[in-house]
Amino acid sequence: MRLLAVSAALAVAVALARRRWFIVRVVGHSMSPTYADGARLLFRRAGSDEFSTTDCVAFVPPGFGVPATADATRPQLLVKRVAAIAGDPVPPAFRVAARVADAVVPPGCLVVSGDNPASLDSRHFGYLPTVNVVGVAVRNRRPPAGA
Repeated sequence: MRLLAVSAALAVAVALARRRWFIVRVVGHSMSPTYADGARLLFRRAGSDEFSTTDCVAFVPPGFGVPATADATRPQLLVKRVAAIAGDPVPPAFRVAARVADAVVPPGCLVVSGDNPASLDSRHFGYLPTVNVVGVAVRNRRPPAGA
């Protein structure tokens, strides 16, 4: 009976943890040198107003719909750094590349940037709606040997 109670408590704890945190494996070099291909990042699920500049966020790319669930495996998520939040001045490089005339980032939007200059980011797809953000990175884990 005691084993059953411990197992049930453990199952509840794991379910609650999965609702709060998830892991994303970095694929590609858009966040290098900060995060290498194969790095594993721990994310906490985020609301639409919990962001600050320099946060790394996992999100559904614009044009692919808003996630129905915050399942980190479907759909494919991108990981980028927040360069500007609503009310911040629009970064000059973004303004020129995305052909935006706004002086400040509009409400409900972020400007995101990869750490690698060749990254697919807000310079290519424009503002990121905050509703597309699934989580904010809290720490990274080293990729397993041989990954």
